[in-house]
Amino acid sequence: MSRILKGNFPGDLAVVVAPIVWQPDRRTSLQPDLLVVLKDRTGDQIITGSPALVVEVLSPSSSRYDRTMKSSRYAEAGIPQYWIVDPLAVNSPRPTVEVHELDDAGTYQRTARSEGDQEISVTAPIPLTVAASALV
Repeated sequence: MSRILKGNFPGDLAVVVAPIVWQPDRRTSLQPDLLVVLKDRTGDQIITGSPALVVEVLSPSSSRYDRTMKSSRYAEAGIPQYWIVDPLAVNSPRPTVEVHELDDAGTYQRTARSEGDQEISVTAPIPLTVAASALV
């Protein structure tokens, strides 16, 4: 997944893969699976400020936590896009990816979903077309 994303982002953005700590404030530390952030915000495995994109890869033990608590915290921080990659989707025999975009009310709305080899296209933070199967 990181290889696909790294190959598509411009030079001023960095794709950072776990283990990484994102600290939006002094009280909160979260560990996203992958985030895209301006290169000048990276360093010492701690990222501050709001990334342009956060990606969570679900596992059976993290699914509720990633979909609720982390999603809520990412929305509060104003992260414009949040992806959920599910390699073991319960309702599908194939992997899925959901793209959620922050709306004007500050909540995420699912704007795209891919299953298996079905492709989705996004325009932000960069134009990209990708299938869920390519991300796992």
